[in-house]
This record gives sequence, C-alpha cells and structure tokens, in this order.
Amino acid sequence: MSEDLPAGWELTTLGTVVESQKGKVPKKFTECPQDGFVPYIDIEAFETGRIKRYATDSGTTIATENDVFVVWDGARFGLAGKFPGGALFVPLIDISTRPVTRESQRMQPT
Repeated sequence: MSEDLPAGWELTTLGTVVESQKGKVPKKFTECPQDGFVPYIDIEAFETGRIKRYATDSGTTIATENDVFVVWDGARFGLAGKFPGGALFVPLIDISTRPVTRESQRMQPT
C-alpha cells in the first residue's frame, strides 16, 4: 500500500496524528456565565449553537474551537463538526491534532 503514496509521504496510524478525549459529567452547572464556568456543549448546543448551561471547568473535558467534535454514541452517533470551546457532554468526543514530528511520520505497520 505504501507504494501507492505520493513521493515523500509515509503511511502512519490515525492515533499518531490525532488524540481523542470523551466528555465527562461536570460536578456543577449554572444557567448563567460565571467565573470558573465554561459553556457546556451538550447535543442541543452542538446542533443549534445555543448554550443553555455552563459547567465547572475542573474535572471535565475542555475542548477548543480548533478541535473537531464527534457524537460517540446514542441516536446522533457519528454527527461531527466544530464548535467554540467548552466542556463536553458525555457522548461527545473531542478530536485534536497532535504535533507532527519526524518520528510520528515514520511508517507504521498495518
């Protein structure tokens, strides 16, 4: 398969260039923005862009606007997209790129 790649490209695994984190249940919520709270990205917020709750930023999975979010399980499984940062709801995962180094570009066995 590696002979099908353009010159200078190497085959690697997805896990060498991205990492994922599943959402966690926050310890506290509020309905208004407050210090120490970030937007809570649940399925409704992810689909509509409207934030209804805010979650503590400790003990939760915090994602940034540079990450891609994917619904990991449930009725909306596979829905993917981008969203401004915040705390992720449990069925969401955050996929972010890892820094690419020469070592991470080495060919990996398939």
